[in-house]
Amino acid sequence: MMSHDEIRTGSSVTEPVTADTTPQVENFTITHHWDSSDSLLLQIVETVADITDQEQEEMEPLHAVLDVDALESLLSSYRSSPVCLSFSYEGCEITAANDGTVVIHPDR
Repeated sequence: MMSHDEIRTGSSVTEPVTADTTPQVENFTITHHWDSSDSLLLQIVETVADITDQEQEEMEPLHAVLDVDALESLLSSYRSSPVCLSFSYEGCEITAANDGTVVIHPDR
């Protein structure tokens, strides 16, 4: 299991981004590379599991929360203008953008 200080993202590792509010809350950023074979949705589930210290098998399936095919299709198809989608999953607010950036904010 990864620590909160290190999030795996395909081929890159990013440090948590600390919000400038009081009390400080960590936002975790992952970067999805659309040309890789890694699944954006799997990256989101794995990262949320690590952040919330849960086993993936115990978590609600992501497809029960949103239309995962529509999410991936929308984000991977529209490159000419910015697209951002936000949703809640397993105690986290998630914002995914079509540039591959995903910010995960735990509701702690």
